[in-house]
Amino acid sequence: MKMAASLSLVLVVAISCHISGVAGQGKPPDCAEILREAVANPYTCSAETGPVCGTDGWLYRNKCDLCTEAL
Repeated sequence: MKMAASLSLVLVVAISCHISGVAGQGKPPDCAEILREAVANPYTCSAETGPVCGTDGWLYRNKCDLCTEAL
């Protein structure tokens, strides 16, 4: 049940990234700082949860994943 609720929430956020144009709104993450932290502690990216819409309209698992893809 929890898994279904989590999946539903992720789908709603992903759809809103593509349809409503919310991608790229808000303050962009400081990728330089995030990537420095990820190099120092490789588990940082996988531990963080908090979906982020990229300016490309895609939903990323967290800011670290977004920054890694932006390289």
